[in-house]
Amino acid sequence: MKILVIGGTRLLGLALVRALLAERHSVTVVSRRAENCPEGIECLQGDRQEGLRRLGGDKFDATFDFIAYDSLAPRQVFAKVHYGAYVLISSTWMVRMSCAMTADQAVTTVEDRCLDALHPITRNYLLGKLAAERVTLEERAKGGDATILRLPIFWGAGEHTGRLNFYRQRLADGSPVICVDGGHNVAQIVWTENVARVILAWKPRAPERPVWEALPEEGTPVREIIALIARGMHLQQSLVDISSRRLENLLPEYLENEPLWREREIAPTESNLFLFMKMRPTPPSVWLCDLAGQGTVPPVSLLRQSELSLLESMGYDQ
Repeated sequence: MKILVIGGTRLLGLALVRALLAERHSVTVVSRRAENCPEGIECLQGDRQEGLRRLGGDKFDATFDFIAYDSLAPRQVFAKVHYGAYVLISSTWMVRMSCAMTADQAVTTVEDRCLDALHPITRNYLLGKLAAERVTLEERAKGGDATILRLPIFWGAGEHTGRLNFYRQRLADGSPVICVDGGHNVAQIVWTENVARVILAWKPRAPERPVWEALPEEGTPVREIIALIARGMHLQQSLVDISSRRLENLLPEYLENEPLWREREIAPTESNLFLFMKMRPTPPSVWLCDLAGQGTVPPVSLLRQSELSLLESMGYDQ
């Protein structure tokens, strides 16, 4: 098959490209980061508009779009290439825009009270994804093979979002780590290798559903995730439980940057990709320790210094 991957040189996009190559597919990647392109693919370096223009109406069997953040992005694909089966990569956090929806439902109504509860960066991201989703569903309504795939948080080699390093940095300095509300909330994190493999097995076998999701059946409490990271770094962990309400008063910047305290478990649906393909994702207890032990730990940040001052004032020290 001839596959187009838009944004395929980091994390999941790169994992999918490598999986496609292993299955001997012909792969074209549009990306700003040509230095990350594996051998054996056609890599068009530049922004998406320039890359799609250079394709000049090429025909593909499938297109995976990892970097569509507004309504224009999918429209560019539909207008400039024969995309085959188009898959818009979106987020399971779309459920946060309407308080009663499931992870495989199209967003029909955006509730203000739900939006107001979101961090402004998250809110803008989801509104952009919503615009891209609506254009994708419009294309599908016109007869195009256009599908949405909503993903939870995924971690893997080359994790660049800063979520994993947030905890690695704090564990590395040997001082206590703040655990928001005790870290009892559940985060559903999947390994990039698992997501790449289930996508590879899936397309183009199941075009009948407009929205799919790839949630794991079970999540992991955040404090257990931190423990797995510490184990992978061969470090002892020291957690200090502080409520989100108290942090809002004492150090609101921590809540703005802590990556997992807002996570809540989302129920998988009948449109769950892992269940449909009869593939079970590997639990974090298997892969997260190895991942956490890889790479250089970033230096102490100004925020971390503020955390340590707060902890000292509360009677906690190294």
